[in-house]
Amino acid sequence: MRYFFCTHELLQTDEIMISFDVVSLFTQVPIQLALKTAKQRLQTDPELNQRTGLSTTDLIKGLEICLNSTNFTFRGKHYKQVFGTAMGAPISSVVTNLVMEKLKHELWKPLQILRVCGKDM
Repeated sequence: MRYFFCTHELLQTDEIMISFDVVSLFTQVPIQLALKTAKQRLQTDPELNQRTGLSTTDLIKGLEICLNSTNFTFRGKHYKQVFGTAMGAPISSVVTNLVMEKLKHELWKPLQILRVCGKDM
């Protein structure tokens, strides 16, 4: 039998290791998907009202303003990014992580046999 090394586990020849790479991640996340995902997470957070007096609707409105503020200057010219979350905006990494986590769970649900480095996903 032939084995492949994976951090602390050995893969057998009938197992495969997969990796999902994303190119230009922030600019590939649609703002509406980011807003929908954030809203779902906020609505299912049982402790949200203990951390803030703002409603989910108000938080999403604020997030929408932030995500649509995609103006930047490059070499003295002013631009507006027209798709995806803003490159360099601190909030982009947060919502992008939420979206990627949601997609990972949705895509991996049907793959019950998928194992990553010895851990069932």
